Amino acid sequence: MKFPATLVAISLIANITAAEVPKVFAGLLAQDAPVKGQIGAVMPPKEIEKYIAKVEAASRKDPKWFREFSSQAKPGIPLPYDERLGLTKEEYDDYLLLWEKRQFKPMEEVILMLRQSSSDAWVITSTGKPARFPRSATLKKPIHSVRRMEK
Repeated sequence: MKFPATLVAISLIANITAAEVPKVFAGLLAQDAPVKGQIGAVMPPKEIEKYIAKVEAASRKDPKWFREFSSQAKPGIPLPYDERLGLTKEEYDDYLLLWEKRQFKPMEEVILMLRQSSSDAWVITSTGKPARFPRSATLKKPIHSVRRMEK
């Protein structure tokens, strides 16, 4: 399969070394076989923003408690209910219903290929544009911010 010359290939290195395709890729990627994919984001409905704003306000009222409470959370799973989140039990239940309505929003089509490097490590190459952020870039997501780190 030919890749268009205008696409930039980027590589992601899997921290796995083995002579055979690692089991983590079983059923997803086969060695040297191009697979179509998408880069995107999982987005909740806009109605959830009113609840996120309340939780953010509550986190500013007691930042120490909120840091400790949220540090125990599992990624991608809503925090458990606590009245200090600034939501009533009914609002929290509505928040959970809206959370379940999240949808994947594709932003770019890509082609992935799993290859074994000469050092016996596995590399996933991807067509597409590399992400670029200005030095001052801050990515915002509910409750947290992600800042670009300098070398």
